[in-house]
Amino acid sequence: MIKFFRKIKPSLTKNPFNILILLSIVLFYSCAVKPPFEKGTFKTSDLVELVKLDSTIHLDIRYATKNNLVGQPVYTEARAFSQRPAA
Repeated sequence: MIKFFRKIKPSLTKNPFNILILLSIVLFYSCAVKPPFEKGTFKTSDLVELVKLDSTIHLDIRYATKNNLVGQPVYTEARAFSQRPAA
């Protein structure tokens, strides 16, 4: 029977400075990256507010209130929109 010995590599979690360096690199890279530029002809967005289409619609947009996962409002207004063909 052949035994294979695994070489033990130092873990990132043993030294908190390794994690800090890694997070700094990820943060720096994410700030430097820009979204891709798309070429072509695109349709204009024809958004319509749902409440204006049907006044009986009741919106429950939690992230416009403090009653959400974050605990504070994320959106400034509780509004919902849809593309006109879908509405």
